[in-house]
Amino acid sequence: MKIFPVIFSIFFLFSVFAEDVNESFAAAVQAGNVKAAADVFAKGADINFVDEEWPLFVTAVTSGDVKMSEFFIKNGVNLELKGPDGKTALLHAISLKNTQLVSMLLSAGADLKAEDSNSKDALMYAAEANNAELMNRLLKKGFDPKRHSKAGKTALDYAIDARAQETYRILSKLNTMPMDFINAVEKGDAKAVKTLISEGADVKTKDKNGKAAIVIATEKGYAEILKLILENGADPNGKYFKNPKANLFVMAMYNNHFDAALVLLKSGAAADFNHKYKDGKTALMVAIESKNQDLVTYLLLKKFNVDATDDFGNTALIYAVKHDLFAVAKKLLELGADPTLRQVDGKTALDIAKSENKSSFVRILSEAEKNWK
Repeated sequence: MKIFPVIFSIFFLFSVFAEDVNESFAAAVQAGNVKAAADVFAKGADINFVDEEWPLFVTAVTSGDVKMSEFFIKNGVNLELKGPDGKTALLHAISLKNTQLVSMLLSAGADLKAEDSNSKDALMYAAEANNAELMNRLLKKGFDPKRHSKAGKTALDYAIDARAQETYRILSKLNTMPMDFINAVEKGDAKAVKTLISEGADVKTKDKNGKAAIVIATEKGYAEILKLILENGADPNGKYFKNPKANLFVMAMYNNHFDAALVLLKSGAAADFNHKYKDGKTALMVAIESKNQDLVTYLLLKKFNVDATDDFGNTALIYAVKHDLFAVAKKLLELGADPTLRQVDGKTALDIAKSENKSSFVRILSEAEKNWK
């Protein structure tokens, strides 16, 4: 007796039947036809069927179909099914601001602690959706407003991004502000920083490692944020480093954050303008090389050794010639720069100007050498 072929044939026919039934089920759900869905379900369709990575139940919820969603719940659907985005039906309902579906899912026992694939939880979705009632409920249940998603955001961050005024008002009163302020600074979100400052955030706040917000902004070169922090009471000359020679201006220059360096200088930051950076360059040389005209202009007003040289014998005057900054070269000569100083290979600023056919430079440098004592 050939039992195995018969069993295989029955299994194959059942699989084909199940596939057809589930496809019909999917069509009914997507069409929003509850009666058709119920008829197909009665014929054996899987209430938890997933169509192209999306559970039909989640599809019903994201469509805002209350009656279809109710049909799924009454027939024992797994409330924690997730789509490819990792969101459960409850998280979708919260996100869509469908309070009727949210209430229905919670009454059915949906897991409030569910998170999506980015660790964004119900509290964050409620904050984003401006659902103050649900958010207060979650807070009473012990949800942590300081918790961060994988995107580095708290519930307050999501409320700010969505301009959700009610939930923002509630969350801003909680003790989340210090870390939210640090996170906004770290992300370079000047708008959020400004908002948090207006709500009372302390600009002197430090991160969990003790790094001050002003140091973070300087290190990352966020000039606009740095300006906001300084305008609201941060000290540009505070003792932020273990090394007594280190300061914010030096940090900005080392990291080539010239706009941040200028903000610091304009805010009264102390600096050693003869400090040597990479290859022995001074701040002025670095600024000339970067062609940051504003910073160069500001540095020329400071006290510095006009004839300082880098590791290759280049003076600021030679840098100005090399980088075609005629006005800077002229100003340096007015400040007493020695035009006769030579690079390690023996060339003066005039030699370089001649070799590169820079007639304007040749003219003023020839005159300067002629009159040099």
